[in-house]
Amino acid sequence: HDVKQRRFDELIELQTRNGLELNRAMDGREYDVLVDEVKCDADGGMSLLSSRTDGNKIVEFVGPAELYGCYARVRITEPKSWLLKGELVR
Repeated sequence: HDVKQRRFDELIELQTRNGLELNRAMDGREYDVLVDEVKCDADGGMSLLSSRTDGNKIVEFVGPAELYGCYARVRITEPKSWLLKGELVR
């Protein structure tokens, strides 16, 4: 069991590093994303939205809940290992 867990941990560490490296290349770029989830309310009547690029990358950003099910233009502002954070452009 220890060998299995160690190998799993190594795999997750490798994926985390590789994901961050790939996502950093997207920093500052704009993408059309499909909003597929309204996660929670944010300040000023806005919501935290979750969306996906055409390459299936997860992008979270603050915007109106009415964007659910629609495409939005988002600029990537904070690449993470497992997802991207962005800001609504239009």
